[in-house]
Amino acid sequence: MSRRFILRFIETLLRHRWLHFLPVVGLTLLAIPFLLTPVYISHATIYLQRDNLLETLTAIRLRDTAFGGVTVVSMAQITASEFQALASTDAFASAVIAETDLRDQLNGSPREVEQVLNLYRDSLTVAIPADNLIRLEIEAERPELAYQLTMATLNAYRAWNINRSIVEGQIAQTFFAELIEPYQRDLAVARDAQRRYLQLYPDPAVGNRPVEEVLELTRLQNEVTLLETRLQDIQDKAEQARLAELQTDRDIDQTYRIIDLPVVPPAPEPIVARLLLASIFPLAGLLVMIMFVFARMAFDRTLLFRIDVYEELALPVLTEVPTARQQLVPAPHIGGRTAPSTPIDDPITTTATS
Repeated sequence: MSRRFILRFIETLLRHRWLHFLPVVGLTLLAIPFLLTPVYISHATIYLQRDNLLETLTAIRLRDTAFGGVTVVSMAQITASEFQALASTDAFASAVIAETDLRDQLNGSPREVEQVLNLYRDSLTVAIPADNLIRLEIEAERPELAYQLTMATLNAYRAWNINRSIVEGQIAQTFFAELIEPYQRDLAVARDAQRRYLQLYPDPAVGNRPVEEVLELTRLQNEVTLLETRLQDIQDKAEQARLAELQTDRDIDQTYRIIDLPVVPPAPEPIVARLLLASIFPLAGLLVMIMFVFARMAFDRTLLFRIDVYEELALPVLTEVPTARQQLVPAPHIGGRTAPSTPIDDPITTTATS
């Protein structure tokens, strides 16, 4: 960083110092009510154990097309992303708020509805303590509201998962049902081919079949066996999908086990715990101040220092003009009386450049 840049930054900053420090002071003052407003946090911890139904039945795995490897994503990361994605939707957020004391605000103007939805989204925090654990935290100005929002979030997420599992089961059944019919046709064709071959080449009355016929019959039988096995496997998976749909509620409760149930917070969060977050306010003000000073520096083409003349005009500096300051010179005594003091200016040297 050049000496000229530092000098101009300090000079620009101090020229209107109170105006420049105004954002820092203003945002710091905004942090005071943030610290003084009580905040209650209700939390819940969920243990996860889940396999995708269609993926389990078809043994399909998600692959990374860019690198050709298996994409490894923990269940907690998937679930945390689901919570955050759902909270960003109006349908999910409205379903949560409808179960709390804020439900009346959903009937207000579009602006009020948007405000209450954003209030819920800003209050929700999803942490990942371990690969199979997620922790939900919701803060509010009232302990009952924090508890209501946490419970409503869990209930809405459970309902969403039940609906998704039902749809997923129906998709799996449809997927396998579409495969059963062509598999049955393939098996029927293979059996017909085997039957026709036996009609054309029945067992000989005397002796054994020729080697060629034995090999062809073996091939036809293997094809029939393979198609029977394939059809039976698809039929079994279709039945598993149907049974899984029937026991969706129980599977959801086993997949998402709530270890720590939300409770009504007994006391607000201590101020010390929020000091780090409150420090963002003065830091943001400092950033605004620096950006404002940089903007003024960019548009200010005044020559303030001799180094400006060197770099901007490439001319030598012969002399400098100091700041003019008025001074009072004591007046002489005339006839026992003192004349008024006469203000004069400091001598101003002239500036010459060549």
